[in-house]
Amino acid sequence: MVVIAVECIIISLVLEMLFAIILGVKDRSDYTNILIVNLLTNPVVLIISTIIGIKYGSSYHLVSLVIISQFSVILEGIVYYKFLKYKKLHPFFLSFLLNFISYSIIELINLWRF
Repeated sequence: MVVIAVECIIISLVLEMLFAIILGVKDRSDYTNILIVNLLTNPVVLIISTIIGIKYGSSYHLVSLVIISQFSVILEGIVYYKFLKYKKLHPFFLSFLLNFISYSIIELINLWRF
């Protein structure tokens, strides 16, 4: 289970950085901010939702993942608003978009894998 969690975090980081490039993020400090924020939020979301899933069942895992991810998007949006130089998209929309894309692709990978 730990290996899968680490894989998900790494895949998420790679996807979010890739899509940041596609969306036109150019400044090196912006990439650093995106990377650090995701290194701080992704494990927390994954750990809390996994604990809830183990304790209460898989349906609660999914619900908790969605709820906790929304808090993560808000927190990331605040950090992006304060520190990112990238201005093509609103920071909260950028956070939502990057998280939505990475979550969706990871879910597709997990469906295919399992």
